[in-house]
Amino acid sequence: MTRLRPARWTAALIGFAVVIGAAMAMIWLRVDQQADTLAAAVNDRATLAQDVRDLRAQLSASGQEPVAPPPEQSVGETAAGPAGERGPMGPPGPPGRDAVGRDGPSGAVGPPGPAGERGPPGAGGMDGATGSQGPQGQPGRDGVDGQPGAPGPQGPGPTDAQVQSAVDAYCSAHNGCAPAPVVIPLTTTTVP
Repeated sequence: MTRLRPARWTAALIGFAVVIGAAMAMIWLRVDQQADTLAAAVNDRATLAQDVRDLRAQLSASGQEPVAPPPEQSVGETAAGPAGERGPMGPPGPPGRDAVGRDGPSGAVGPPGPAGERGPPGAGGMDGATGSQGPQGQPGRDGVDGQPGAPGPQGPGPTDAQVQSAVDAYCSAHNGCAPAPVVIPLTTTTVP
């Protein structure tokens, strides 16, 4: 048996390591490419399933029955991996058609809202026209007697004409009056 020299041995070992390293790099690149392809396929499948759900909801809202089954029935659920980073925004798409969709059905009437705040008082209105007189009301009850008033000031005495008129009225009501006696005052005189 021949002995290998150390230089040859080292070169063979380095060559073997390079071949193994290249094979591992190729396997790694292939696995990474397969993972990217698989992730893109899962993403496309999820997007397509969401589009089918949206179209089914639009058809149901317009009163039509969708023909395609829900994506869960036709495709089945897949276990998706964790979401990756969001990619950069793509270029804008071409302009859409100028089509106007139909109005959807009216929704149910909602409950009444809460009462609003009270507004400021309005300006006074104009006086209305005078109405016709109404029918006369029933007579009211007599009121309660009031308290007697305070005595008034002493009035002037009667005049001679008032006294004479009162005497004449009395006398005519009582069949005449005798003339009043004349009273002569007595005076006493002293004789010296």
